[in-house]
Amino acid sequence: PDYVFTYEFLRLLALCNDVIPQADSSGELQYNSASPDEVALVKAAEHNSFVLLSREIDKITVRERGQVVTYEQVAVFDFTSDRRRMSVLVKTAQGKYLLLTKGADLVMKPLCEEHTPPPVMRKSLEHMDAFANQGYRVMLAGIRRVSEEEFAVFKEQHHRASTTITGRDKAMDDVYATMERDLLCVGVTCVEDKLQDEVPDTVQYLLRAKMHVWILTGDKLETAINIGFATALLQTEMKLIRIAAD
Repeated sequence: PDYVFTYEFLRLLALCNDVIPQADSSGELQYNSASPDEVALVKAAEHNSFVLLSREIDKITVRERGQVVTYEQVAVFDFTSDRRRMSVLVKTAQGKYLLLTKGADLVMKPLCEEHTPPPVMRKSLEHMDAFANQGYRVMLAGIRRVSEEEFAVFKEQHHRASTTITGRDKAMDDVYATMERDLLCVGVTCVEDKLQDEVPDTVQYLLRAKMHVWILTGDKLETAINIGFATALLQTEMKLIRIAAD
């Protein structure tokens, strides 16, 4: 049912992030993160009754539709420019392990396609493309339930990789890849890419000064083109040449 996907999606937004919530003097929660996008997604979950209450080294507490739920945070697979995704492995109060992952469609789509109902996958990709065409930054979100046996194997492999002296990063990524598979796609995130003040005027000033200006972005091609127009680097009368690779 659709409500199951909605529940899982909102729970993922509340759990799969690096946001630290803190109450201010009035008791209102303030969210802190190096990424404004992460804060925006946590606030979106909050507006839909999934409130991130606290995050500690080994546990995360969320108020889900009025009920306070605590998850044991077992592992965090950090986002990197190579992986282009982030995952959190948690243990529920019922003792079940759950992997929550979100990231760029280029890496997430192959991880989700085989274990997501075709209508859900098709609709998710349609939404993602529609958001990207409007200039939003987009990600796919997926989950997978992990058995105790699989977790025991992962724990041993994770310990071995984390104590490796040479090639540690590669070893850790390989271990993460054993878990980040067979995902069920539960939704798509999109965040508006707001420009700082006077960016278009600044870009035009640089171009008039005969300077070369480039935009480097890890976003989808459609998003990058929209950003190009928003910054006035691209003009409607220009001929655009698209070079893309799958």
